[in-house]
Amino acid sequence: TTQSRLSKVDSSGNVLDEGAAQWSCVLDNDSGLIWAIKLDDSSIHDKDNLYTWFNDDANTNQGMEGSPGGFNSCVGGIQCDTQSYLQATNAQGLCAATNWRLPTAAELQQMSEEEANPVTQTQFFPHINLDGYWSATLDNVMQRLTLSFSTLQLIPEDSSNLNPAILVHD
Repeated sequence: TTQSRLSKVDSSGNVLDEGAAQWSCVLDNDSGLIWAIKLDDSSIHDKDNLYTWFNDDANTNQGMEGSPGGFNSCVGGIQCDTQSYLQATNAQGLCAATNWRLPTAAELQQMSEEEANPVTQTQFFPHINLDGYWSATLDNVMQRLTLSFSTLQLIPEDSSNLNPAILVHD
């Protein structure tokens, strides 16, 4: 039998059977990347949370800090910006990892391939939003690229726009 491209992972980082009813992350067996799934539970990973793009670390923000999300609040008690979401997820140790980050545009595109696309692979990603997910990638006019899983298009967005975020770790 051939291994599926995707595997479910529990909150402690263990790979589960494909039929598992509860999981926290998804392993892409091709790339080795682990993706945090969206939930419908009023936690920091709730599918309805939308974020501004913000990263005040000059070592990783490519010279563009973005917009802190102080004007709205997300369920789960965090500020609605990507940095707050990353910090909370890393502090939580989701799936036994503390090195969560935003994916690059290329990683989002790789994830949108048919056998791994969250839109078609709902048994792994049951609460995916079709809107443009933030990437860590900056385009040539200083806007962050988002990827829509429904159109598979990369779209430049101003960092103050509200978009969903999906996190990844190596």
